[in-house]
Amino acid sequence: MAVPVAAIAKKVVSALASNKKGRKFLGYVIGIAFFIILIPVIVVFCVFGFTAGKLHEQSDPWQEVSSSLQEILDDPATKERIETIEAVFKKHDLPESDIHKAQFLSIKTFAGMELQDGFYERLAACFTETTEDRNVYVLLEQTFGIDIPAEDEARLDEIYGVTPAIKVETNEIPEWR
Repeated sequence: MAVPVAAIAKKVVSALASNKKGRKFLGYVIGIAFFIILIPVIVVFCVFGFTAGKLHEQSDPWQEVSSSLQEILDDPATKERIETIEAVFKKHDLPESDIHKAQFLSIKTFAGMELQDGFYERLAACFTETTEDRNVYVLLEQTFGIDIPAEDEARLDEIYGVTPAIKVETNEIPEWR
């Protein structure tokens, strides 16, 4: 059955290819058939083609974080807050790790609170008044009425180190001689 169809197709193609109008007709038929076959491929490229550039790009998440952080730090109010914290903490002889921890907290947690009277001194006092029972986070929560989640505390201690207890709390009654 396939042999007669093939023979007939061969005769039709040779007859069409023998003159100019026939070749033109064959070109249209082949072009249209080719286009119909490529329609699904074209649809896929149109729908998913916008992702082609992103699939091959290597995006650096640290660079994105760095640029976002740079935008925050370029804000004049943030710069002033960071510089003031550094000056006040250095006046109280607090270590660099505590300065950086306070600066980070001022960006994340204390935004807008710096307008309160004595904010920077109260912030520094939270770092200088630590005891075995009242760490810096307890003092910050009590002083400023905020809540610092335990995950954030652990992460800050991991990055900046644990703020040591500076004062010794005693429950003993002093002897008066």
